[in-house]
Amino acid sequence: MREIALTGFVQTLFFSLLIAVRRRKEIKDWLLMAFLMLVGAELLYRYLIRTIPESGAPWIVLFDITYWALFGPVTWFYILFTINRVNHFRAVHLLHLIPLAIGLFAISGYLAGNHAYDSFGQFFTESKGLTLVALHIWDSASPLYIVCSLFVLIRHGRTVREYFANTEKKDLRWMRWLITGLLIYISIYYIRWMIETVFQIDIPMYTLNFLPAMLTVYVFIMGFFGYRQTGIFFDDPAKRKARPVSLPYTGNPETGKYEKSGLTDEERRSLTLRLRELMKTRKPYLENDLSINELAGMLDTTLHKLSQTINESFHQNFYDFINTYRIEETKRMLKQPETEQYTIISIAYDCGFSSKSSFYNAFRKNTGITPGAYLKKAKSLQSGAILN
Repeated sequence: MREIALTGFVQTLFFSLLIAVRRRKEIKDWLLMAFLMLVGAELLYRYLIRTIPESGAPWIVLFDITYWALFGPVTWFYILFTINRVNHFRAVHLLHLIPLAIGLFAISGYLAGNHAYDSFGQFFTESKGLTLVALHIWDSASPLYIVCSLFVLIRHGRTVREYFANTEKKDLRWMRWLITGLLIYISIYYIRWMIETVFQIDIPMYTLNFLPAMLTVYVFIMGFFGYRQTGIFFDDPAKRKARPVSLPYTGNPETGKYEKSGLTDEERRSLTLRLRELMKTRKPYLENDLSINELAGMLDTTLHKLSQTINESFHQNFYDFINTYRIEETKRMLKQPETEQYTIISIAYDCGFSSKSSFYNAFRKNTGITPGAYLKKAKSLQSGAILN
């Protein structure tokens, strides 16, 4: 277990170095590096408390308090700076250091007289009053940040479909899975602590030997995908001079409520007709990276009004709306004799899809069958028509 934790720590240093030497770094890259180093700090801490005899030494406790208080806020900021175009930190962001200040206050008594306790765990369980409250705030702050980060990612995954026809590298699904894994990792340690303190049942540490290995794999995946992840933001063509924001959620397609779009019923009907004509004549859906921002520019409208029109007139989000046209184009091309020499997936790519998985999922959603089954059925019908 100790060796695995140390290996994971070295791995965080390697990925952090890769990011440090990267050219044209954005704030999110620095935050990713800080996040990986904090994961490395967790692995190093797990290594130290099982290696050195005095695991309750003041410097180790101070190390634990510091990295754990920063873990949640850095995770939160990395996600926000990835999905928002923000160029700098503001003074108000310093408020996120409050959990660290509370943690340092909580252990001031331990640092001043740690000789009175056998371990930091004893200090934690025997603390009372304001010190105990401060310790619990410090201990729970980072998990709460991570839970909030997961909710932000879930909402982002839904919202991105309102603005992009290709969600590859934009919906941050990989990050949602990793944040979920991180919460599981944290929850296991909390469950163990509750069982031992509340129910007085001793759980041998060797039963948790798999956790450092889990975190080591986590570091590799986070480093790999995080290094490749680009920012996810765009500008409204009607607001070029305004401060750019990312994925401004303009309404709830399930309730039909929109804020400040200013779209009247007459405008919506007119925009619906122009949109249908544009999709029929120019076929913008063939561009695999099409965004609602670009489509709004073609129609000389705002993305807010276009999003509302698509939701209310077609009862779809932008992602499903564009894929509906792509599927119809794919079905049309599959029936053409001159396309028999091409594979189904190559035709799908020509129709605007950017990946095999997104194409197959969209095709099943629109037709209820696989592309292969549809092609077989289409050929059977064509053969029957010829015979008749």
